[in-house]
Amino acid sequence: MFHLLDFPRSGIITVTPMCTSLKPTTTLEESGCSKKLPKIQLPSFLSDFNNYSITFTVSLGDAITTCTCVYASPNATMRTPFWTYLSDLNRSIAGPWMLIGDFNETILHSDQRGGIFNHSRAAIFSNFMADCNLLDLTAIGGRFTWHRNHNGHRILSKKLDRAIANVDWRLSFPEAFIDVLCRTHSDHNLILLRFGGLPQSRGHRPFRFEAAWIGHVDYANLVSNAWNSSNHSTSVALNKVRENSIIFNKDVFGNIFKRKRHIENRLKEYNHILFQEEMFWYQKSREKWVKFGDKNSSFFMLKLLLEGKGT
Repeated sequence: MFHLLDFPRSGIITVTPMCTSLKPTTTLEESGCSKKLPKIQLPSFLSDFNNYSITFTVSLGDAITTCTCVYASPNATMRTPFWTYLSDLNRSIAGPWMLIGDFNETILHSDQRGGIFNHSRAAIFSNFMADCNLLDLTAIGGRFTWHRNHNGHRILSKKLDRAIANVDWRLSFPEAFIDVLCRTHSDHNLILLRFGGLPQSRGHRPFRFEAAWIGHVDYANLVSNAWNSSNHSTSVALNKVRENSIIFNKDVFGNIFKRKRHIENRLKEYNHILFQEEMFWYQKSREKWVKFGDKNSSFFMLKLLLEGKGT
């Protein structure tokens, strides 16, 4: 066993070929995290490596994807040739391609807090991504992945660790995202690539007109009143309709599915009552037949007439 490439500093991924046969097994594990995660062994084929990256293909069933683990040089002058190297590598890759690791570079000004943002280096990195049609994966858990402290105070934070992927990869794994985990002994946060389960945002929901409101008897008056009180201002009228519609939906219209379930339950209760009523009158009719059936009474004659009409 030997390590072709290890990223203990960035804490992203450790790639360890288990043998040197034609079909090696690549072991992927998170390194440097206090919480032990299970190792994942997938059939893979090493396709390329150098001092700053290792590229391999991973197959799972019929799906085949190319992955490049990156630890870009901290030396800025060495990174530009590395972006060129990856651009050349891109031309030899067909299908889904994902790159993950420590790129030692930021893209946006918001990727950095403190210090001076280097626009020229960010532009070079962005141009490399654009040339290769690479997209930055959504990240949750924290904005920055690297921190520099001085005398116990954090003076600089950057987003250096990320995952980027081409369009084919994003279409193959549309729900994938990066989870920025805890930082322990390293100046980098761990990042974990997840393939689903992105938490849904509970932020402010935009207003949406519901066509079902039109069917309610009170909604036409709501719109009319809002429009007439707007002093001939279209923007004011639309804003009033929006505000009043939100209140109407909550207090008057309500949840139609909840109302439907309520009515369905009432209908079930009503049908049960009808059945009980039918059994009640059936029993009463049997009692009256036993009591009055042998007499030429009005009840007896009426029953015969009704039964005659039913045949």
